[in-house]
Amino acid sequence: MAVRGGVLYAAYRSFDPLRFSNKLEVVAYDLNAHKELQHATISVPKVHGARASEGLFVSEDGQTLAYAELHEPALILVLATKNFGEIRRSTVLPFTSQDHQRMFAGFDGDLLCLGSNYYQYGKPEASGLHFIRLDVSELKLKSDIKASGVWQETSSAIVWLPREKKTWVDPPNRAGPGAWTEYTEAGEKTGQMLKQQNSLSNGAVALGDGKLTAFFGNMISKGSVVSYSAHHEEELELPCAAHQYGHSGDPAYVGGICTTEKDVLPEA
Repeated sequence: MAVRGGVLYAAYRSFDPLRFSNKLEVVAYDLNAHKELQHATISVPKVHGARASEGLFVSEDGQTLAYAELHEPALILVLATKNFGEIRRSTVLPFTSQDHQRMFAGFDGDLLCLGSNYYQYGKPEASGLHFIRLDVSELKLKSDIKASGVWQETSSAIVWLPREKKTWVDPPNRAGPGAWTEYTEAGEKTGQMLKQQNSLSNGAVALGDGKLTAFFGNMISKGSVVSYSAHHEEELELPCAAHQYGHSGDPAYVGGICTTEKDVLPEA
């Protein structure tokens, strides 16, 4: 989902009784009037079974929507918000088999931003975060950057701010609590760092200008949300495990979920 100017946009696949899908439903709702503004059904690559989207984003001027599915069969779809008319689509991605944890980071001006955790088994020196930008009008490659040696813990989502060309990384640390550290896309440290609490890291949201909101949890009994800005931290302790959830186009807000039960199947 994406929101701009009081309008909520949503995109989701519809499935037939046999769990096949080749249709994408795109809907716009007026949040103030509580009514549907428009609805379109768009043909997309056929899939079977569950299918995850990497996101729906609206451009800064509110004129364009971009939707992405970054695993085969792949799809990047660009639509006009006024009538959901198709502007451009691509089923060819600038990724290889070494691109893991693929993400869609939305718009950076007139560019679309894709990222991944790039690594080759047995070749740690070749590993790093991968930042890709495509022009919106043609969906052609405009930039391709790898930050060698800077890679994200695989249990956490990549935290990237394309408009600032910055990323926050929580590197694997088996010796104990690590630290969320800010880097440029070129792999250089900026000096901003949030040391982790004595609990598990459950994701983070970058807010720009060296600001970060990080989520921590100790199983289900205790957790916290930590706000970091310019080497200053504020912590909100919670009687549950806090997790980062979704994304927001407004830097004043972040989304989170607090869990009080283990996410496991009941015992037989």
